[in-house]
Amino acid sequence: MLSVFRQGGMTQTLIGAVVSLIIVVFVVEFRAASGQGGGKVAVECAVKVGTRCIGEKEFFAAQRLAAWDGMEVRQMKELDFERRVAEGLVERSLLVGEAERVGLGIGDSELEDELEAGRVRVSLAARDLDDLAQRLGLCNLVPNPLVADPERARRLAVCDPAGPRGVRTIEVKSGKTGRFDYKIYERTIRIRANRSPREFRETQREELIAERMREVIRTEVRVSEAETWLAFERARSSAVIDEARIERDWFARYVVESPDSAVLDWAAANQAEVDEAWKEEKARFVAGCSVVSEIVTRFSATTTDEDKVVLRGRIDTAKKALDGGADFAKVARETSDGLAAPNGGEIGCLDATAYGDGGEALVAAVKDLPVGSTTPVLETGVGFHILRVEARPNEATLDATGRKVVARRRYVRFKAAGLAKQFADEVIARVKGGQPLEGAVLELARAALAQPDAQNGAQKASTPTGFDAASRPRVRRSAAFARLGRPIPDAIGDGNVAAQAFGLEKPGTLYPNPVPTGAGYSVMVLVEKKLADRAEFDRDRVSLMRERQRLKADEALTEYIAALRKAAEGQIVINEKLIAPKKEDGEAEE
Repeated sequence: MLSVFRQGGMTQTLIGAVVSLIIVVFVVEFRAASGQGGGKVAVECAVKVGTRCIGEKEFFAAQRLAAWDGMEVRQMKELDFERRVAEGLVERSLLVGEAERVGLGIGDSELEDELEAGRVRVSLAARDLDDLAQRLGLCNLVPNPLVADPERARRLAVCDPAGPRGVRTIEVKSGKTGRFDYKIYERTIRIRANRSPREFRETQREELIAERMREVIRTEVRVSEAETWLAFERARSSAVIDEARIERDWFARYVVESPDSAVLDWAAANQAEVDEAWKEEKARFVAGCSVVSEIVTRFSATTTDEDKVVLRGRIDTAKKALDGGADFAKVARETSDGLAAPNGGEIGCLDATAYGDGGEALVAAVKDLPVGSTTPVLETGVGFHILRVEARPNEATLDATGRKVVARRRYVRFKAAGLAKQFADEVIARVKGGQPLEGAVLELARAALAQPDAQNGAQKASTPTGFDAASRPRVRRSAAFARLGRPIPDAIGDGNVAAQAFGLEKPGTLYPNPVPTGAGYSVMVLVEKKLADRAEFDRDRVSLMRERQRLKADEALTEYIAALRKAAEGQIVINEKLIAPKKEDGEAEE
């Protein structure tokens, strides 16, 4: 039918007359029924941008075009489908308004060519265009180039990067002739979108105008060969490092000791820091409370009865050591799973509410226990516990007791940070002197843990406690990373670790400074460096520049849309009632 309108002659004249007659009859009947325009049909906007209103029927039509056949409610929920369709319509309205401002439009022949080809468009938000086009199949699908098996590649089809996105092909051609058939077209759009041919045509006109505006924005972007090579070089160059990871927590738990004398000396030298910490913690200390230290072997959500036997064995061993005269703080650091283990298990005033699960039972267990006494092994819902009562301060001693508790925490943290930095510096010095990284780390870890034998002052020969801990300084080899990669994910500070690694000249070269991390420090040595191949770039230069152009064009479009949204801030309204989560079959209403 669309083709007939462009053929001319008597046929066109006759059809034009029939259409005119239908329009006249419709107008007369509508006016008669409505009392000559005395009433209006209310249209609720699904999306409103300024004065532009997209009604519910158009919103639902967009959803039906965007959804793939057989799409389930669960899948729509996972995609936040209704909202993302609404966001696409917001973008379309903004772009159509911008097109009107600059005088951009499309001709009838271009619109008809698209409809006769069965190509219909659905606007998708620019910021997740690639993702949604792929997931909804709104693109030209091609076999996955990353899959070798042809059949599997077809099943795992991906969007053609060179093709349009936000496009779906609908049935409009006769199976017999292979040509456009108006009846098939009309039936398809009524089934697929529940829209009349006229309504559908006008919607698609706006979609094409919006797409034309997108192309105008995209084509303004230019890329040079030098820029494309730089991007290629960054992506295709790779390096591998060995990283000696040095964590503060290991030193806090297994190396730092915090006797009262050392803590009080440090507190006197760092009074301002202790004062500030005490202000934050003071409310948790009350006269008469039991200040306790704890050894705990904790349960997890997946702990089995067999696991509990192992945990009970650990804490029974700790209890036996305590009964034999071992220092509670030392045993806590070596055994406890509690957060206070690095501080010798000292948790401060025991409060049932603050402690959480099991708190009431623990408070009851120490209520009448003398200061300096230790409980037997206690079991709660969170684990096995041993508690020691360190103090029961009155009003006169509360401040000094509380300050010592908070000072110990700060002291341990301070000492652990200093030892981690010192360890890293010593590793670097040894590697510079020719010692392998692995050997330097192992020797220094053993030295950090070694303690003189109480009998003869000699170093203990057995493996010291903490040497097998997961947090012990160790060397790990990174995966290959690019220039913009993150070989040390928790690195902090201003330095780009990947760039620092690529700056090392050859394999075996040490980076001369410790790399600060969220957990402590790292020391890195280059293992391998492969630079991008210029010959490979020159061979694929045209396709690489085309892909770079596409990526930059999409970035430019996203930024342009963001600017339009900001300018229209306060004028964009999405009807929340229409995007409320829908219930699946059998799912109860709230």
